[in-house]
Amino acid sequence: MIATIERGEPSPDLPPLLFVHGAMHGAWAWDEHILPYFAERGWHTVALDLRGHGGSPSDKPVTWVSIEEYLADIAEVADRLERPPVLVGHSLGGFVVQRYLESHHSVPAAVLIGSTPPTGAMRLTLRATRRDPLRAARVFTTFKLLPLFGRPEAASYWFFSDAAPSDEMSGYIDRLQEESFRAVLDTLVRPVRTGRVAAPLLLVVGSDDRTVPPSDQEIAARKYGLTPVVIDGLPHDLMLVPGWERAASCILDWLETVCAGDRRG
Repeated sequence: MIATIERGEPSPDLPPLLFVHGAMHGAWAWDEHILPYFAERGWHTVALDLRGHGGSPSDKPVTWVSIEEYLADIAEVADRLERPPVLVGHSLGGFVVQRYLESHHSVPAAVLIGSTPPTGAMRLTLRATRRDPLRAARVFTTFKLLPLFGRPEAASYWFFSDAAPSDEMSGYIDRLQEESFRAVLDTLVRPVRTGRVAAPLLLVVGSDDRTVPPSDQEIAARKYGLTPVVIDGLPHDLMLVPGWERAASCILDWLETVCAGDRRG
């Protein structure tokens, strides 16, 4: 059974929000700030641990879990909810959300935060190889991604900033875990069929995101005919750093327009 963290109660007026974490993260990343923020404003919020992450078991090493299996995890949790949820995906989780939207047209809306583009993770692979060619080469012999992205110095660079991590950021880095090598390959072998995605989308990215920079978000923007929202000064893990409220407020305003009308009047 896929593990979840839930905040808030089902609402007769609002769809639930289902949050999908990115590579090497877990549901905990949403629960630091984002789940309580939306729950306090009347939304039923749910964050899942994809299989092999956090509290969700896997019948194989996480290294070999496929995108298809991650899609099944979203479907399992979505089926438990009171009605089809709005999906919010970060990084690799955003790619999985896009794939899910291809065949689940009852989803009322989706938010992609620093999301892997629909074309896959090749641009990040090239950036990581240029920055640390030795460790990048080892990924293809060990199939382990954590040494490339999860060491304190590397995690600070890719997920946070150049500054030495605070005690709080160090705590987040300590919680990073190994990710599926196969899932990353799957993004390259089977890109998103964007023409099948019907749900309204919001694209959000931090201006200081190095993992999926605004230039990568332009790929998704062109595919979907959208303009991404760039949040000034925020890195890839924008839900965990000071200033996260600016991103949350932007998402809330859009959701209230798309899903609930203006509830502030």
